[in-house]
Amino acid sequence: MEKILVSRTDGIGDLLLTTPLIHELRLKYPQAEIIALVNRYAAPVLENNPDVTSVMLYDKKEHEQAVKVLKNTYFDAVVAVYPRPELAWAFFTAHIPRRIGTSRRWYSFLFNEKVNISRRNPYKHEADYNLDLVARYIGNATASKEYYYMTDRESDNGAAYIAKKLLEKGSFIVVHPGSKGSAWNLSVNRYTELVEKLCAKGRKVLLTGGP
Repeated sequence: MEKILVSRTDGIGDLLLTTPLIHELRLKYPQAEIIALVNRYAAPVLENNPDVTSVMLYDKKEHEQAVKVLKNTYFDAVVAVYPRPELAWAFFTAHIPRRIGTSRRWYSFLFNEKVNISRRNPYKHEADYNLDLVARYIGNATASKEYYYMTDRESDNGAAYIAKKLLEKGSFIVVHPGSKGSAWNLSVNRYTELVEKLCAKGRKVLLTGGP
């Protein structure tokens, strides 16, 4: 394949967990163009990522414009990591030859390479579920890391923050209890239990969160 579209138009964390899939595609197809279709606010996650050829910004309010771009651009394949009916229809009407997506949605008939994946019971890490979508092409792979390439400024700010919190690089565990409800999550009590067990083992824990 020479031109691959990876569609992930939801959250920042979700896009980050798609980077192992993009990385494995790059390893399999080193000369291919890999284009990421992402939300504008999540796009900075892919800045400086050598596995990504270019980024297409998606705004649901400008969906028709995105449809026009898709119809005027040739892709060998699209991987619908975050399947949405309006995008599945857009990929279908753009006549993308290989449309890879889940078999578990009512609109899955729009994909011609369907993969039986259910995240209802989280037996795997989200990044590994993503990799399952392209296992036919890359083989059975598991995610060992996410791929985020910090700028020098981000690295310096991170080092300053760690020093301010009296922590040492690599000596602490980050626990982020927050979620927008898009996936299964631990209860407050289970998070409390987890942090208490980590602290009992002498591990330093940094709790993070957001609005």
